[in-house]
Amino acid sequence: MRLIVRDNNLISGGFNYKNVQFFVDESSGPFRITSQAEEEIWEVDSQQNITWDIANTNNPNIVNCQLVDILLSVDGNNFDIILGEDTPNDGEQDIIVPAIPSNNNARIMVK
Repeated sequence: MRLIVRDNNLISGGFNYKNVQFFVDESSGPFRITSQAEEEIWEVDSQQNITWDIANTNNPNIVNCQLVDILLSVDGNNFDIILGEDTPNDGEQDIIVPAIPSNNNARIMVK
């Protein structure tokens, strides 16, 4: 695969390219949240446990995802609230609930 980058200069635009090679491993991923399967009420500043299926993503010979971020969306689309950053990819993390707007559409993402 070839990756091409262009600078969008209208007068004398330049570009560069790099040939890249990557592999897709069908036995790894995706992350799946295994906690919060039922509707829950979280109180601000309470401690909650988030668990997820690591799905062979921490294997250093394949995906090598040793650290993950845990994000929260309150609208179901934008995951802009950070619950955990650079968390070990071990399938479990305790978080402290931040002050967020109250709603019934919150979603968690492990990335």
